[in-house]
Formats: sequence, C-alpha cells, structure tokens
Amino acid sequence: MGEISIASEATMLASLPAAGTVKLFINTDKNNVLYYIDSAGNIRMYSYGDTSLEDCCSCEIAKQWMDRVTCALNSGMITATDFGTLINSGLTVSATETTDPETGAKTCTVNVGPQTPAQIAVTGLSITVPATTEAALGIGASLQIVASITPPTAPQGIVWVSSDPTIALVTNTGLAVGISAGTATVYAFSAANPSYSDSVNIVVS
Repeated sequence: MGEISIASEATMLASLPAAGTVKLFINTDKNNVLYYIDSAGNIRMYSYGDTSLEDCCSCEIAKQWMDRVTCALNSGMITATDFGTLINSGLTVSATETTDPETGAKTCTVNVGPQTPAQIAVTGLSITVPATTEAALGIGASLQIVASITPPTAPQGIVWVSSDPTIALVTNTGLAVGISAGTATVYAFSAANPSYSDSVNIVVS
C-alpha cells in the first residue's frame, strides 16, 4: 500500500486489490475524498488515526495532502482549474516505518512524488531480424538480432538468452557471435512479461 490512485468508485471496484492488500484512492464520485479498499473489497473513508491500516504514515500524509489542497481551493488560494490539475496529477506516497528496539519509538520516513502511471501491457514479441527461423553464422562472425515488442508504448526491455553460449554467444543488446561449430537457439524474452518470447536457431560453421 502507499500508492494513491485517482478513480471513481466503479473503476476501483472493477480492479480490487489482491487479498491481504489495501489500496488508497481519491474517490472522484464523492467530492475527491480519500478512501481505501480493504482486502475484502469493502470501500471505507480514511480518517486520521485509522488503526485498521498498518501503513498508517503513508495514509496520514496522503490525507494531509488532500486536506491542504481542498483548503486552498475553498479559501480562494487556487482556482478550480488548479485544483483539477493537482488532483489529476495524483500522488504516490511510499513510507517506511521503523521501530527502535531499545526505546520502542517509531520513525516514519515518507517519500512523496507524482502518481505512478499505469504500465501498458505487453501483447506480443517477435524477432524481425533475421526474418527466418534459422540463420547461418561463421566462427568469429556476428549477427545483430532485432526483436520488436507490441504495442510500442509498452515497456521495450528485452532479455536475450543463448541455449549454448559455447556455440553462439548473445549479448544483452541481441548481438549473436559465433564461437564454435554447432547449432544454438537464441531466445528473446520480454523483460516486463517473460511469457512473451521468440527465438531463432543460429547455425555456426
């Protein structure tokens, strides 16, 4: 917990948190008040000193942030447009709570930053160079293998693996190098979702 989303109640209900977790969100259906969904899927309004939440220090800073922004709007310090910009920019609060083993005193370290944008899901990965499923390579020669991840707005990180680096080595940029005679398979995996992958056989002679 600790990341505050900007969403309607209906949106949050459509994506309930995993069991045992709590998700904070600013409920756009209810005057931009800070709420949370508990691990059972219940929506509750957060108030100061809510003992039902373990990660209370991140909750407190989020609540204070919302209160200050709302107060600024009500007092005329910011306009409705400014308020909308602040709300839509969101807020991420990551908090670490430590307890002194000798005194029992608790210390809460809080980092505040912009809301983490939703990550676009990877839907496919394919090797585009070479265009065939097998490529010949001489010993000591190299071949730049190119893979494409879709959609282009999804994370583009690729992990390259050779089935036998003693035959064909592959670098972390997809450059295959012939080491000794034989056949090795070079795999490209999506770093964001390794279930998407493609491969090419490298025949070294």
